Amino acid sequence: MKQFDPEKLKRAYPGMTEEFSARMDALIRSLPSRKEEPKMKKKMSLALAFALALMLLLTATAVAAGLGAFGQLATAHDPDRRLEDLDAVAAPVQAKVTAADGVAVTVEQAYYDGERVFISYRITGGLTRVETGRGALEGVNWFDPGDYGIALDPDSPAASLVETLQTGETGDWVRVTQTAVHDGLRLSDGAYLDIIGGEERLLPDGTVIGWKECEVPQELAGDTLACKAVAFRVTTTYQKTDGGLRAAYERVPEETDVPFTVRKETDVTRLAGASAVDGLYTARAECTLNRVDLKATVTLQCPESWVRAWMDWEYQRDFDLIESWALYSGEERIGDEGNDRGVSGEGGVLTYETILRHGGKTENLRLVPVYADGGEHPEEAIPLQAQ
Repeated sequence: MKQFDPEKLKRAYPGMTEEFSARMDALIRSLPSRKEEPKMKKKMSLALAFALALMLLLTATAVAAGLGAFGQLATAHDPDRRLEDLDAVAAPVQAKVTAADGVAVTVEQAYYDGERVFISYRITGGLTRVETGRGALEGVNWFDPGDYGIALDPDSPAASLVETLQTGETGDWVRVTQTAVHDGLRLSDGAYLDIIGGEERLLPDGTVIGWKECEVPQELAGDTLACKAVAFRVTTTYQKTDGGLRAAYERVPEETDVPFTVRKETDVTRLAGASAVDGLYTARAECTLNRVDLKATVTLQCPESWVRAWMDWEYQRDFDLIESWALYSGEERIGDEGNDRGVSGEGGVLTYETILRHGGKTENLRLVPVYADGGEHPEEAIPLQAQ
C-alpha cells in the first residue's frame, strides 16, 4: 500500500481559504460528470482520422448486430466487461422524454437484482448551447479564482471559445450551457439511489450513450421499482476583464424527468462462506450472485495493525496484508479485476466490499485473498455456498 508524506503534500498543494473550498465544493457538486467532446479543427491528423473511422465502424457494427446501448458501450475502448452480459439480460425499456429545448433523453434498458439497478440511456439534440455577446453582464455571481487561475480542459469546446474571447474575436463574454444526466437515479417518491459506477461516450454524430449502476437501499427494495433518470443543465459564463478572465457557474433550474419501471430479476442467489488463518485472521463473506456479477462483503477479524494501515495514511506498514479479493470457479480465476468499492475498519475488524464479473461461471465459487506484497494466496480461499 503506498504511503504519503502529509508534509510534502502540504508544501506541494498549499491550503485554501474556507470560502474558496466551499465554493469549489458547490461547483463540483453542480457540474456534469461527462467530459466535453473535443472540438474538431479544420485540419485533422491521420491518427485522429483513423480513430474516428474506427469509432464509426465499431458503432455501425454494434447497431447492425442489434445491440442495445449496453452492447454498443461494450465495443468501446477498455469497457467494463459486464456490459456484454447486461446487454443480454437487461429488459428493454425505451422510455423517452423530449424537453422544450430539444434535448431528448431515452432510458433504453434496465436490470434490477433487488440491490442494484443498471440502466443504459441515450441523449440527443443540442447537448451544448453557446451564446456570445458584447458589453457588461449584470447580476452575475462571478467566481474569483484569485491566485489559482481558471483551468480549462484543452479538449473542451469552451477552451477554443475562450481563446477567441481573449483575442476579442468572439465578443466580451461567452456562455456555454450543457446537458447531462444526474449520476444517481430517483424513485417516483423522490428517494435517491446513489451511483456505484458507469460511463458515458460521445458518438461522432453528437449522441451521448451511457450506463449507470445505482444502489438500492434495503428499505426501498421491492418487486418493482418506479424510477426516473433526471437530466439537468449547467451554464458556464466567461467574461474578458482588464486582468484576464473571470467565470461564473450556474445550475439551470430546468430539469427533465424520464420515468420508467423495472421488475426485479428472479435469478438471484445468496452465497456465504468462511475461512481462517490460525493466529492471523478469520473471514466471513456474504455475497449476492446475479446473472451479471457477484457482489461480495468480506468481514475480517484481524490484527489492529491491518486496520491502522488502511485507515491511517501516516501509519508506516512493515508487514503484508490483504488488499483485495479475486474470484475463482474451482481452480480457474475468473472475473479479471474487480470493482473494489472500498474498505472500512475499526478496532480489529476490516470490511471489504467488491463486485466481480463471473462471465456465467457460477459453480464452485471461491474468493481468494490478494495480498499487497505477496499477491494471491489460494490456500486461504473462502468457499462460497448457497444459503
